[in-house]
Amino acid sequence: MTETEFSFKFYEFVLNDAQMQEPFGRARVYLTMLLLLEIFLGLAIIIVTAIYQRILGAYMADVERKMLGGQFFNTYILGFQLMVVYACSIAMWSSLWSRRCSPNVNLLLNLWMFFCFVVVFCGFGTIWSLITCADALENTAEMSLLKGIDLYYTCPEWKLLWDGLQYHKECCGVHSYKDWMKASWMPAEATQCQSTSR
Repeated sequence: MTETEFSFKFYEFVLNDAQMQEPFGRARVYLTMLLLLEIFLGLAIIIVTAIYQRILGAYMADVERKMLGGQFFNTYILGFQLMVVYACSIAMWSSLWSRRCSPNVNLLLNLWMFFCFVVVFCGFGTIWSLITCADALENTAEMSLLKGIDLYYTCPEWKLLWDGLQYHKECCGVHSYKDWMKASWMPAEATQCQSTSR
C-alpha cells in the first residue's frame, strides 16, 4: 500500500467517523442547551421567590417574616437542586460522549435518571405546597396589615409602613378606608357613626 493510498483510506475513515458522530454532536448541543436552560430556571426560581418574599414580607412583622421564609424554604431548595443537579449533569455528559457503552456508563445514566426524577418530584411537591398555602399567605398578610392599623400610633415601624403604603401605593386600608374605623384606638363614637351611616 502506497503512502497516497494510506492517506486516502485514513481520510475516508476520519470522514465516515465524523459523519457517524454528527447526529451525536447535534444531540450534545441540544442536551447542553436543555441543561443550561434548567440551570437558569433554577436561578430564576430563586430570584423570583426572593423578590416575592421581600415584597410580601414588607407588610409583615418580624415573626411573620420568619414564618414566610419557612414557607418559601422548599422553593429555594428546588431552585438550588435544579442548579446543582443540572450543572453536574453538564459535566457528566461532557465526559460520557467520548465513552463506549459499558455497565459503568449504564449505572451512571440510571443514577442520573433517578436524580432527575427526584428533582421533578420535588418540583411537583413544591408547586403543590405553594398552591395550597397561597390563601394562607394572603390571610397572614391581611391579618398582619390589620394588626398594623391597630398599632399605628404605638409602633413607629407600623406607622412608617402604613404611611409609605398610602403615599406610594395610594391605598387607604386593607380592604377600604373603613378598616381604620375598626382600629382599637378609634373613639367609640366614630365606629357608631360608621354603623349608622350604612
